[in-house]
Amino acid sequence: MDSPGYQIKIQDHIASLLGISHAQITNTIEIFFGGNQSLDFQKDNFPYPIKIKGQDFPWNLDSLYVVNQKGKKISIGTLGRLEQTSFPHKIEHHNQMRSAKFTVNLNPGDAFETASELLQQEAGNTFPEGFKLEFSGAAKMQAKLTNIIFFLIGLSLLFIYAILSMQFESFLSPLIVLMTVPFAGFGALLTLIIFGESFNIYTLIGLITLIGLISKHGILIVEFANNLRKEFPPEEAVKKASALRLRPILMTTAAMVFGSVPLILSTGAGSEARKIIGLTIVGGLSFGTIFTIFLLPTIYVFLNKIPKFNQQ
Repeated sequence: MDSPGYQIKIQDHIASLLGISHAQITNTIEIFFGGNQSLDFQKDNFPYPIKIKGQDFPWNLDSLYVVNQKGKKISIGTLGRLEQTSFPHKIEHHNQMRSAKFTVNLNPGDAFETASELLQQEAGNTFPEGFKLEFSGAAKMQAKLTNIIFFLIGLSLLFIYAILSMQFESFLSPLIVLMTVPFAGFGALLTLIIFGESFNIYTLIGLITLIGLISKHGILIVEFANNLRKEFPPEEAVKKASALRLRPILMTTAAMVFGSVPLILSTGAGSEARKIIGLTIVGGLSFGTIFTIFLLPTIYVFLNKIPKFNQQ
């Protein structure tokens, strides 16, 4: 608040009595003191800006005149006064509100979530009522990414569930297939933690890819088990289905895992993104495949003992 300037205070009641609007006064002051640049014209598909500026630079408000509704010229000096005061060097705005920006650098090892919660707590204890805190930069992207992650993963699961419900003609069989997703996701996150990688948009891409890949394992076992249930009880059917589909499951897993290894070992521009996607797929698919082979048959037998499942 140390930059010298002038403030114009208009007497509203006098301007109203004389039939002069605020727009007339502000436009006149703008044109003569700074120039109006709100107009332009186009020629040959090129825009050309137009600046409207008064011919003479006024030294006071008495030199400026506006015309009221009756066509009479009235000096702006009779409607307001010019006062010398001080202003900030510049006034920043965010979302049409005055704002001040604080830049924060995190210490090594600190997380965005912890720093964001601390800043919100300090702002609530320090700022008076009427102030609003919003994040920008990396903190804003982190919060936005969190919302996108839950939405996209939920949408992926819903889409797969709907397709499998039509394929199996059942509402409960797809749940068995989707039981493999949490284990694969846990394996992917555990792999990222072991290798010291962060959770970002590339992790999300790997997780969505992983959901489709790991669901395929469950589909192979459940579909064959459902077909064999016409001749065998659930325990025997799922055992035979697991044995018959073990080789395709392991071959699919090996192909995807070895195919993702070059992503992990890649170097050069963009290698960080490829490495995270590769680690997500390799860790999640390996971990999820093990649980699919050993736990999925148990879940299948357990749900088949529920009468409502058999009706579905």
